[in-house]
Amino acid sequence: MPITYSSQINEIVQLVILTDPKKLLDVGVGFGKYGFLSREYLELWDGRRKYDDRKRRIDGIEAFKEYITPVHNFIYEKMFIGNAMDILPTIEEKYRNRSISR
Repeated sequence: MPITYSSQINEIVQLVILTDPKKLLDVGVGFGKYGFLSREYLELWDGRRKYDDRKRRIDGIEAFKEYITPVHNFIYEKMFIGNAMDILPTIEEKYRNRSISR
């Protein structure tokens, strides 16, 4: 089921903001909540007003094709459909971990 415990949302969004990624891979996108929030907090909080003026790449993996809606296609640059364990080795785009400094 594509849901998240509401108690996790603030912490995950804060981590996205702190890491400030140029590329982000959302594994198990479900409703697309974190792609949507990442797009909002990484793209629009710097003062830009155009939704299509993107500086970040946000991709997603979802196992269940029936979860994908037009919202996903707007938020994510690329949606991979299938098992993440099968898809991850085939992705050519490089996503790198960045340590968080406080």
